[in-house]
Amino acid sequence: MNWYRERLGEDCSALGSYRRAEAWVAYLDFRGVILAASSHKSEADAEQRLEEKVGKHLEAILGLEEISAAQELNLVLETGTEAEGIRRFIRPMNRDRARLELDLGVDGSLVFQDAESGRTSIASRGESGEPEFLHVGDPVHGDDSLARPRPIPQRTPSSAEEQELRKEKSKRVRALLRCPQCRGELSDRDDALFCAGCAHSYPSHAGKPVLALSRDYDASPEGVPASQNPYGQQCLSLIEQYRDGWVLDCGSGSPSLGFYNVVHLDLAAYPEVDLVTDGEALPFADASFDCVLSEAVLEHVRDPWGYVRELARVLKPGGRVRLDVAFLQPYHGYPDHYFNMTRSGLELILEQAGFVAEYLDVGPHQHPFVVLSMILNGFVQGTADQNKREKILGMRISEAIERLASGHAEPFDGLDQNSIHRLASGFQCVARKSSEEA
Repeated sequence: MNWYRERLGEDCSALGSYRRAEAWVAYLDFRGVILAASSHKSEADAEQRLEEKVGKHLEAILGLEEISAAQELNLVLETGTEAEGIRRFIRPMNRDRARLELDLGVDGSLVFQDAESGRTSIASRGESGEPEFLHVGDPVHGDDSLARPRPIPQRTPSSAEEQELRKEKSKRVRALLRCPQCRGELSDRDDALFCAGCAHSYPSHAGKPVLALSRDYDASPEGVPASQNPYGQQCLSLIEQYRDGWVLDCGSGSPSLGFYNVVHLDLAAYPEVDLVTDGEALPFADASFDCVLSEAVLEHVRDPWGYVRELARVLKPGGRVRLDVAFLQPYHGYPDHYFNMTRSGLELILEQAGFVAEYLDVGPHQHPFVVLSMILNGFVQGTADQNKREKILGMRISEAIERLASGHAEPFDGLDQNSIHRLASGFQCVARKSSEEA
């Protein structure tokens, strides 16, 4: 800390660190700006990177002005618990200042009020690595948790304009809806939607239509593990590209804030979800959407082939789909986990549904080191025997590889039954055909 005090004076906070996904982040606060650096190697490496970053930008950092905390926006710091959430501050700045603060912080998105135009803008890394600027404005209303501040419960009421936009969006979404059973037109009846074609009635939950094939489907999010994965830059770019059209987020989870041009669809009635289904059929008219997003959903679908054909059905001719699928990932998720997929499998399923791949690659969150972390952590957490767990943790990688290659399972043979099923490389079975006539 003395190194920072000598260069920055007494205006900087004590050096701190925390875990962010699979990385360590080191940070300190200087005049209201968070200076941060991350490392996948170690906490010490993150601290070393922060020192190098501060040295590189020292002159610009010393020129930073005190920030008024009266205006809030901008992601600056993740705290230790989910309940504490993410601190954010908003203040007006020009683009050069936004570019500098993006360099000083941990890469993600930096939201600020453009001093020249007065518009709320987002600075984030483009594919080239250079800062990319987007405006938040109509018809897009809202954005993901890494790009906008979360509302403060009971302190941040939605504006009259936002309430009007939500009502308008609900009306526009309503025009897209069809019966998931027969795809017939739906009429409003009391607090439900009714299909005259198949006499199926669809209730609502918390004001959201529940278009499930199961008549007793429970749309309540209580007890349901909420997925809150933020939108990546590729998804944000697609949402912005089709800002004047419709984007379907199929399996959106629980977004912190919704987009005005995105239909957020999920299995439970989270606050920003527009409608609920049970995942058996999409309740939309043919060719309703310009783009479909479906991230980390295919492995949880009972019929992935039929699901992708449904995505193609609701897309307009020439529409685009972004899929995110699991390959070498352990069992996970809700309501269940059915199929993982190879690259060739994804290519085949796209081809059979009539899609032509424009881009197919491994995302940053799908790198092999992520899988390695899942497997190794799974072994440590799933081994009840303390001696075996400590033996695993004390091994060098070379020793572990040698033991496993020679067929010696110990100490990796101490997994509990649930962990064995979750991490298994495969399953085998013998099955009997039912004696009942079809």
